[in-house]
Amino acid sequence: MAWETRFSKSMSDMANGISMTEIYGMAYEATKAAMKVVPAKFEEWVKDLVDVDIDMDEPENPTDAAPSAD
Repeated sequence: MAWETRFSKSMSDMANGISMTEIYGMAYEATKAAMKVVPAKFEEWVKDLVDVDIDMDEPENPTDAAPSAD
């Protein structure tokens, strides 16, 4: 929600393309949500940004239900 508010977009807008600033903005908001210490201003955080690593080892659909014993 913080990313949508920051960029006045919805997640569905990503289908039409997304800028690097928006990707970095998403990383900034995710870092804050993970309770990591970040500068209060996005511009300060991104100034010192070295790399953004997208973890591709996540399951394709993490919301799939786990098998049950039923």
